[in-house]
Amino acid sequence: MKKLLVCVDFSDVTPAIIECAIRLAKAFHEQVVLLHVAMQEPDSAVLDNVSNMVREEWAEIFEEEHRQLLAIRDEMLQSDGKVTALIAHGDPASKIIESASEIHADMILLGSHGHGFLAHIFLGSVAEHVLRKSTCPVVIVPVKHKQDDAQAE
Repeated sequence: MKKLLVCVDFSDVTPAIIECAIRLAKAFHEQVVLLHVAMQEPDSAVLDNVSNMVREEWAEIFEEEHRQLLAIRDEMLQSDGKVTALIAHGDPASKIIESASEIHADMILLGSHGHGFLAHIFLGSVAEHVLRKSTCPVVIVPVKHKQDDAQAE
């Protein structure tokens, strides 16, 4: 059985990633492992110095991300797929590479946000880092902009 690591961040590109993942999984009879990399949890020293309200806010964010990931998993399971869901905390690019290695992924599927050249120069790119460091094939799903939809009509 082949494993497809599908990375989601709940942005505008996520529906396109899921659509592509469903097609690939059906075509190649692959097991899908959904991965969401959440923000790094603050360490205990930081948490000791923040209010309960901030702690509750962090907990709500993590709970919502978990709920969204399980909703995507459930949607994909309806397509007769074999799907599991993982959440990791930390640097997205590093966690994607680490997770791909841990599950022995045959392919990684992730989105490109298309922020442009300057954003790439100053901010770097998760997709580019994964492409450089991955030991398995990587499929990048581009974000579809609203202007692309208007031009297609």
